[in-house]
Amino acid sequence: MLELGFDPTIPEAAFYGSLALFALIERILPRRKDRYSFMVRWGSNFFLLTLELLIAWVLVPGGLIVLAAYAQTQGWGLLNSLSLESGLLPVIATVLLWDLVKYWEHRLLHRIPWFWRAHVVHHADLDVDFTTTLRHHPFEVLLSLVVGAIAVVTLGLSPLGIFVFSILAPVVATMSHANIRWNKTVDKWLRLLIMTRDAHAVHHSALRKETDSNYSVVFIWWDYLFGTYRAAPEQGLDRFDVGVEYFRTPQDLTVARVLTMPFRIPKDLPSSSPATATEDGSESAT
Repeated sequence: MLELGFDPTIPEAAFYGSLALFALIERILPRRKDRYSFMVRWGSNFFLLTLELLIAWVLVPGGLIVLAAYAQTQGWGLLNSLSLESGLLPVIATVLLWDLVKYWEHRLLHRIPWFWRAHVVHHADLDVDFTTTLRHHPFEVLLSLVVGAIAVVTLGLSPLGIFVFSILAPVVATMSHANIRWNKTVDKWLRLLIMTRDAHAVHHSALRKETDSNYSVVFIWWDYLFGTYRAAPEQGLDRFDVGVEYFRTPQDLTVARVLTMPFRIPKDLPSSSPATATEDGSESAT
C-alpha cells in the first residue's frame, strides 16, 4: 500500500458530516416547501449513493487519491514532469485544475446527448435538497471515474491536492444543493468565490437555457470566465420550477423509474419550457 502521509478517510468524514449538517439546517431554515414526498426521494437518492460507492470501490480501489500517488511515484503527467518543489504550489495547481476538469466534464454532460441521458437523473429531482447531491446514475458515475482517472494520470495531479479538493467539494456541493434560505448579503459575497445554493439553484431550473448555466463545482470563477454564469432564474428563486420537462410525476421519483430514465428520454423534444403548477397542485408544461 502506498504511503500517503495523510488520512484518506478525512474526505469521507467531510462528506457525511456535510450531509448531516445540511440535513439538519434544511429542517430548520427551508428555502422552499417540499412538493413531493421526501421519503420517496431520499430513498432513491441514497440508493444511488450506495451504487456509486460500490462502483467506485470496485473500479478504483482506494480512490483517485491512491491513483494520483502511484502516478507520482512513476513520474506520470504534466505536474510531475515539471518537477515542482513540494509545497503549496502543486497542491493549489491540483485543486484548481481538478475543479476546471469538473467544470468541463459537467458542460459536456449537458452538450453531448448520450452523456445527457446519464446526467438527466440528477436534474430530474423534483425538489432540490441536500440529497440531490447524491443523485447520479451509475452510467454517469462510470463516466466520471473514467474522466477522473485520465485527468489524474495525464495532468499528474498531486495526491494532497486531490485530498484537499475531496474535502472542499462535498461541503460546497452539498451546500449548493441544500434547501436552505441564505442571507442575501452572505450569498452575494460567497458567490464571488464559490458556488452557492442560490447560484446553483439556477442550474436546476426546468428552463433548459437556465439548466445550461452555472456548471462550476467549487469555484464559481469558471462560469464567469467561460460565459456560463446566470445570476438568478427568470421566475425568481422562490417561484421557479425545477426538474426537466419530461419526468414530472411522483412515480418518476421511485428507484425503478430513476434507474431507467436514460432509456426513456423522448425523441424530438419540443423547445424546453418550465413545468408549472396548476391551481389544483398538478403540473403542466407551458
